[in-house]
Amino acid sequence: MFTPQNGNSFKIIEAFSKALAHLISQFEQDALPKLVLNGDILGLSFSDYAHSLKIFEAFIEACTLNNIVCNTIIYIPGNHDHHLWNLAKEAHFLKGLQNNSSNQIEALHSVTPPTFTEGFSSNFLDAFAKRIGNDSLTFKIFYPNFMVPPPKEDAPYLLFHHGHFSEKTYHFVSIALQTIYPELSTPNKLEELESQNGPFIDFAFSELGRSGTAGHYFEQLMSTLSNKELLEKHIDEMAENIAKNVDFPYLPSDWLEKQLAKTLLKKIGEKVRGERYKGSVTCSDETIQGLLHYLKTYCSETLNANGWSGEDVTLIWGHTHKPFQKQTSTDHFPKLRLYNSGGWVLPRAVTPVIGASVLFVSDSNETQSLRIYNDAENGGTMHFKVVQEEGFETTAFSKKINEGIRVETGELRNVWQVLKSNILSEIKERRNEHQ
Repeated sequence: MFTPQNGNSFKIIEAFSKALAHLISQFEQDALPKLVLNGDILGLSFSDYAHSLKIFEAFIEACTLNNIVCNTIIYIPGNHDHHLWNLAKEAHFLKGLQNNSSNQIEALHSVTPPTFTEGFSSNFLDAFAKRIGNDSLTFKIFYPNFMVPPPKEDAPYLLFHHGHFSEKTYHFVSIALQTIYPELSTPNKLEELESQNGPFIDFAFSELGRSGTAGHYFEQLMSTLSNKELLEKHIDEMAENIAKNVDFPYLPSDWLEKQLAKTLLKKIGEKVRGERYKGSVTCSDETIQGLLHYLKTYCSETLNANGWSGEDVTLIWGHTHKPFQKQTSTDHFPKLRLYNSGGWVLPRAVTPVIGASVLFVSDSNETQSLRIYNDAENGGTMHFKVVQEEGFETTAFSKKINEGIRVETGELRNVWQVLKSNILSEIKERRNEHQ
């Protein structure tokens, strides 16, 4: 949604940053808040550097110079911008190597420590601050988790993760190797999980789409596989091409090879269509269980190291493009709140569970979800209000957010109305192009 279409200006980025800056000014705080970008901010999988970085630069300039939203940005790479983590960890390694006069060479980090004082710097991100002339802007990069311990008693532990490790696709190498070598144990530490699967994530989701002309065809292939109707439309042609150009052993005719190719394409399509493409549910049981498994298996050690002993935990994630909030409990996590921010994307077919929220976190780690929109016919459903789980009372923090975007009579304040109008027109324009 932030990407200009047909040469248009960065109107949504500018309106978004102006609305956020206006809301922040209503809180009358001494210090600016920190902005957390929770993965897949740069679409490196299906666009070249120049295209992605131009949009990102416009976003950073809008949020830190044109409209002052923040002066510290915490960046948590996801699957589609995983390459930024590779750049940061290798730069961190080289810096340590240059400053180390001993005979020992430290290992390359596979993850960062999760708390704010321990994040890595990023030469890649710092270059944007220099380009726009903002010497006061600070970037910190964390992967795959960023954690804020409770600032006071009864406050929750706050954990950020993009969300890709909730799906088995991003455990592919570990699962594949275990299938071939059953004696190989499942990774039980976060470092091992990333070490085994990070290179695959980087190649398949953050590199392959940028491989020149081949990258454009790969994007076309993934778009087809991920859309059931589109795959049905083109599967005969694709299968016929495979049958002509690939010799399947022991199959005596092109017709049989074509049938096998169709079966394989359908199966691959099912795997490609992860949680994001399950349009009938906000979040499937499979993904929720995958998320709970990730938290218990790969985040407990981090929580324990920071004093956790069963207190409330809040997880903020995205990845699926489907915003929601949910409170749940398990034997391991007595009280767990899940907030999905959704994503600023528009699917080809109208999918009402797809949408976007902006999440706000108070000084006491209270989290509130400002739902912006959900996909729908005729431009989408515009919410622009704090959305809470059923049964939860309005807090002073959520009330302050709502008051910051609406006047007493309930209408949106002017800066938010401008953002709403821009989003509505953008959705209609993109949907017409899709059709």
